[in-house]
Amino acid sequence: MSSQAEIAEIVAQADSLITYDLCAMAAIVLYVYEYLITFPEEVAYFWRVKPTGATVLFFLTRYTTMACLLFEFVIGFISFPGTSCNFTSNLDDFIESMQYLPWAGFAALRAYALSRSRPLSSIVFVLSIVTIVVNLVDMFKFVEPAVLPFFGCTLVDTISPELAIGFAIAARASLIIADAILIVVTWVKLSRGSATSPGSLMHVVLRDGTIYFICLLILNTLHLSFTVAAIATPGVRPDSNVIAFLEPVTAILISRFMLNLQAVNRDALQLNSAGAGNKGEGPGTSSESGGGSLVFERVVGSLGSSVFDDRQEEEEETRDHSG
Repeated sequence: MSSQAEIAEIVAQADSLITYDLCAMAAIVLYVYEYLITFPEEVAYFWRVKPTGATVLFFLTRYTTMACLLFEFVIGFISFPGTSCNFTSNLDDFIESMQYLPWAGFAALRAYALSRSRPLSSIVFVLSIVTIVVNLVDMFKFVEPAVLPFFGCTLVDTISPELAIGFAIAARASLIIADAILIVVTWVKLSRGSATSPGSLMHVVLRDGTIYFICLLILNTLHLSFTVAAIATPGVRPDSNVIAFLEPVTAILISRFMLNLQAVNRDALQLNSAGAGNKGEGPGTSSESGGGSLVFERVVGSLGSSVFDDRQEEEEETRDHSG
């Protein structure tokens, strides 16, 4: 009877691994497709301009996820016996966790650019890296590598169900709260009056920020719900298959967000440069404005300055028309 139970458990684990691998393959195809169709924009907005912190943040977001997906694809077809499996599995888990660091940085910079509040920005950053801490604690404390026939190197989690549920709630709830703070700040700061005029920097921040929040709220909620259900069900992976899509989709949304910001910022700089030329101003105006690259406060430039300058200009134009 015990042997039948063991066989049933192995079959259930194999079935869950097959399902996850299929989801992972679909996620890889989605990410590669997105990469190919946006690569020309990447070259135009980040390769052909002076490197800034925005460039570093974009490339970290873009290529950390790419490396993680390709690495998972490779180790899914190669068996690493003994210590090689241990090293490979831990490296894969570490890279996967580090994806969240540039995402946390982008979230914190958005919060600071919109609110000009360092405490609020710090809170958003801390909430956004809780997932990294949870993943690393789980990896070093409770995860053991194993080589399964036909599946190669994988990870076996020895954590108790109660603690696993606590970890899952902490990791996902913190991200949901951070995103909720960001969307509230975004709407409070940018949803008034002419801030929603199409083509403006504020319009892009408002539109893309809202899409980002809705998509990730749905995915994080689904992942948390399915993970808790999976942990409570013996013989299946203690994680939901939603994670196979959640991380690539997050990277896609952030990359698109930054590409759209760069595009509208570049258009604005070109218009300013043309206007300055008509007025006889010197050619240095454009370069002083950021060289065509979105610059966040101190580190990656001043998105906040651009946002508030854009809003101030539109408000002045509105007053001029009304007067």
